[in-house]
Amino acid sequence: MRSFKDHFTRICRINGWTDEATKVAHLSVSLEGLAAEVLRDLDETAPDVWNKIWSALKRRSGSVDDQREAMYKFDICKQTEDMPIPEYETKLRLLHAEAWPHAVPTQRDSDLKRKFEDGLQSCEMRQFLQLHAQTDTFEATVAKARQFFSVQKATKPRKAIRIVPFMLLRPFALMVSMAMHCGTSLVQLWSHNFSMPALHGGDILKPMKETD
Repeated sequence: MRSFKDHFTRICRINGWTDEATKVAHLSVSLEGLAAEVLRDLDETAPDVWNKIWSALKRRSGSVDDQREAMYKFDICKQTEDMPIPEYETKLRLLHAEAWPHAVPTQRDSDLKRKFEDGLQSCEMRQFLQLHAQTDTFEATVAKARQFFSVQKATKPRKAIRIVPFMLLRPFALMVSMAMHCGTSLVQLWSHNFSMPALHGGDILKPMKETD
């Protein structure tokens, strides 16, 4: 709701819609679905209809106190596994600006820095910032966090892929071929006719000697 109002306000400013009658006219045609239902109970020619529309939209969206809700969201905000650092930083900035719009710069920077470090998913990154970014600003702390992530990603070991030499597959391939030729199952051929104690480069399948 807040983002839509900010967006529509910017559109009004860009298009030069300064008087409320013009803004109300454009706002009314931009509403659709359930949002447009709020216009039924309002007189669009009333002098204070601009504010009444936004109040009705706020009630319709279920948000009674945007500032208190933003405070709560800021307090519980944490970085998720699939959330990049820039996105996490931007989310904190927006929530803090909505929750405390009149905060002084020093207090805002301190709040953002503290919450940013506390909400990071990586324990190693939190420890790194506690050691190397104690006196940094919020912006500098975010920059160091991004550097740490880049270095950690570059030095992360890759999974090794084991390639089995072809010579180790020759005995098994020979046994499969013989099973197909004899018309028997591979399990029977393995159990009754062959022994394969070890697979080495020069080994071949040898028939077991029959006992009396």
